[in-house]
Amino acid sequence: MFRQCFDVSVSKICIFVLLLGFLALYLVYISRSSYSDFYHKIESEYKWHTDESNPQLIVERYLIETQKCKILDVHPFNPQVLDYFKREKYKPCGPSELLTYVTIDNNRAFLHLNEKIAGKNQSLTCHYAKIEQMTSNFKLKDFLNQAVFTPFERSVYIDFDHVYVMCLLGNKVVYRNTHAPIILREEIIERQQKMEKRNEAFSVLIIGIDSMSRLNFLRSFPKTHLFLKENNWISFKGYNKVADNTYPNLMALLAGIDEPTAEKKCSSRSLTDCPLVLFDYRNLGYATAYAEDEPWMGNFIQNQRSFDKTPTDYYFRPYFRINEKLTTRKINGLNYCTGPENSGERVLNLAKNFAQALKNRPSFGLFWVNGFTHNLLNMGSSMDLKMRDFLEKIRGSGVLQNTFVFFLSDHGLRVGSFRQTTMGWLEERLPFIYVWVPERFQVEFRRQYHNLKLNVNQLTSPYHLYMTLQDILVLSKQNYKVKASQKCPKCRSLFESYEDRSCKEAGIDFHWCTCNTYTAVMNESVLVQNATDYVLKYIHRFISEQNGDKKCVKYTIAKIISARISDDHTHILLIFETSPKAVFEVTLLYKAGSKQTLSIKDGISRLDRYTKHSYCTSNRLLRKFCHCR
Repeated sequence: MFRQCFDVSVSKICIFVLLLGFLALYLVYISRSSYSDFYHKIESEYKWHTDESNPQLIVERYLIETQKCKILDVHPFNPQVLDYFKREKYKPCGPSELLTYVTIDNNRAFLHLNEKIAGKNQSLTCHYAKIEQMTSNFKLKDFLNQAVFTPFERSVYIDFDHVYVMCLLGNKVVYRNTHAPIILREEIIERQQKMEKRNEAFSVLIIGIDSMSRLNFLRSFPKTHLFLKENNWISFKGYNKVADNTYPNLMALLAGIDEPTAEKKCSSRSLTDCPLVLFDYRNLGYATAYAEDEPWMGNFIQNQRSFDKTPTDYYFRPYFRINEKLTTRKINGLNYCTGPENSGERVLNLAKNFAQALKNRPSFGLFWVNGFTHNLLNMGSSMDLKMRDFLEKIRGSGVLQNTFVFFLSDHGLRVGSFRQTTMGWLEERLPFIYVWVPERFQVEFRRQYHNLKLNVNQLTSPYHLYMTLQDILVLSKQNYKVKASQKCPKCRSLFESYEDRSCKEAGIDFHWCTCNTYTAVMNESVLVQNATDYVLKYIHRFISEQNGDKKCVKYTIAKIISARISDDHTHILLIFETSPKAVFEVTLLYKAGSKQTLSIKDGISRLDRYTKHSYCTSNRLLRKFCHCR
């Protein structure tokens, strides 16, 4: 059999048999795990097999299949991912019960000492202090010296947003934590008394999980996926990112603009004048909230810019900034634990508490989790039960009766060796998304709801979500006029349009487009060698244009990892490694003929972790290309 496999005529059959063997072994493995039932239920949703034209991928054929777009439907446990994926166990950050906690009673917040844990220990003393808005050079030592700490015994009423708690046994600090109670504020009540048709307004809750592809969500969150499916959440299979990292994809979703436009429209030091739809909701009377863990890298804090004033009614940056100063447990450089609590769970708890506090009032909340998924393929799998429990609590609270929930990611895994595979290329560009539509909307706006469901099988992008978020204001009978997306003027609300779309019509540049299929090209071919030389010269020219020659070394080619050409022979997809080590991916426009021409239109991706090599520059554009001298 193995000798026969060297015969070209039967090699495809051998590859097919081997791939099925790998898959069978993996299914045997998961059948022994506690997740077997859930994986088998997901398996039953699909009928994957090997595509003869691309035997490396097990596919059902196409995830999206229209005249203008065909996206391969890859098996989430394709052999390419088996060497990279493994389930992680949940790692608690402290005891299941905390020494302190907060309750809300009659719209008043109370801080409590957990007497079950504290017992009758007379030596234990606890103190609390208000967390203020902090400057960029904030130091915990200064806070501890300057804050007014007040002792408390059993419970105490607190009338501020963020509280720091410290408990001592004698003179030794044995417990530090923070809490962020959410109550309905008087100014929100007064503001909403002026709203027209307030009772007809739909609320919006956006829950973002960083760096999570659709396929990795199926692998990592099978119990959560099945909960969503069984409760009729809508998943858009062809949701395609439009840019490299979080910031430009969120700008597309929240403002309908690309990154260069954001640079012009948002002032050099502030983001409060950015045309975010979040501010449109606030200006119309909605209560608003924004929270993200890992504030040091902030989704919107780019090039030293920040919100120069509090952008939302409930703003949790001060809370998470001081959380970074608690005792932390880091994973991949991120704060998995801050004090006795998981940092990502803090975000989810805030989202739940905000939605419950504003349950009967118009609200718009954006909550983003980085801590257990950012640039990590496997850590999200440890949070499957926690995520399902969070969504179950949201459902049980009655919040969903009048609230749209957009549960999504910005992109898939962007760096590492898995990213260099064909499957990694596809996953990076196709983040997961699930949408909950209130039942009242389904009944009152049947046509819009029908159109939304038809978009499940169409190519979609963050620009369509931007238009949809605006349309929610219109359908909420607020005095609002929809603004076209500047980057994607043809993009329309998913309530209104379900037409066949190309990547260009969806605002997706060719480099990020998953509608394109490619065929491998020999790495040693003249075409590939010329393309690699062209890209290297392009990178060096860009470094010079960004004044980086004195800071950054010159690269040489170490090896070509892969080269593929589009089926229409108009584009070349190239991945190569340099010396000193950097891994670049680029899509080149290619024109054949007596004079072959190459050009780079939509940018270059960096596939290795380069933070420690680019410390010598604060220029965000240069940082991706620079290897410091």
